[in-house]
Amino acid sequence: RPTPNSAASGSIGKQRSFTEKAPEALKPMITIPSPFPTKTLFGYVEIGGSMSIWGIWHLGALMCVPWSILIFIFCVVEGEIHYTITAACLICFTLALTGTGKLIEIVKVLRKQ
Repeated sequence: RPTPNSAASGSIGKQRSFTEKAPEALKPMITIPSPFPTKTLFGYVEIGGSMSIWGIWHLGALMCVPWSILIFIFCVVEGEIHYTITAACLICFTLALTGTGKLIEIVKVLRKQ
């Protein structure tokens, strides 16, 4: 017949087995060095240094950024304000997709743990 202590000891044994796993480190897929030195803006934003690509989703979103900047430049040259505003929204959307791509890669690693 099970006692309350035996149920608790079984759950503690399971907790120990989960904590014995070594956590997987989050490593970038590719790191591209930059010739520019690292600078800190506003105390918490760093620019320059190396750029890391964290996975396939992050890479796919990063590939959209130059295209959206090119579309924005063409819209500014065209001179229509509604095209320029739409292209600026497109740049914001692709930057948000880039951050989401990195978040997807982080969540994939956390789910494995």
